[in-house]
Amino acid sequence: MRSTTTGLGADGGVDIRLFHRETGALIAVTQCKAWPDKPIGVELVRQLLGTMTHEKVPTGSFITNGTFTKPAEDLAKEDRIILVDGKHFIELIGQLPTLSQARLLVFATEGDYTTPTCPHCGIKMVPRTNRKKGNKFWGCKNYTKYPPCKQILQMRKGTD
Repeated sequence: MRSTTTGLGADGGVDIRLFHRETGALIAVTQCKAWPDKPIGVELVRQLLGTMTHEKVPTGSFITNGTFTKPAEDLAKEDRIILVDGKHFIELIGQLPTLSQARLLVFATEGDYTTPTCPHCGIKMVPRTNRKKGNKFWGCKNYTKYPPCKQILQMRKGTD
C-alpha cells in the first residue's frame, strides 16, 4: 500500500488516501479530527460516506483522539467505515513492535506540538486577546501581511 496526505486547508473530507501497491488504484480514504472534548457525530461520518461515494472507494476510516456518538458508530457499521477513537488508537500503537512505537513517539512529539498551525498558511499561530471581550484565541502571524490571513482558532480553557 502507498498513502498520501492532504495539505493544509480545505481537504474535501479526506486527510489520507490509500492506494493499491501494484495497480495504484485508490482503495480507501481516511478523515482525521482532533476533537478530544466533543464526540464525532453521525453528520461527520455521513460526510465521509459521501466522500467515499464521490471518490469511488469501498472503504473509509475515521480517526479521532476523542470518541464517537452511538449513531455515528451505527452508521459506520452499516457502511464499511472503520472508526478509531483515541483509546483504540493508543491500543493499536501498543500492538506495534517496540522499535516502531519508539519511532512513532519521537515523530509525534518532535517540534512544537502545543502551538497550533494555521490551516491556511501552514505556519505556527500566536496567542492573541480580543480587545473588546478579553477572551484569548490563536491568530495567524500573517494577519498583518498583505493580503491578511484572518484564520483564528479558539483556545481551550487553561491554555495561554
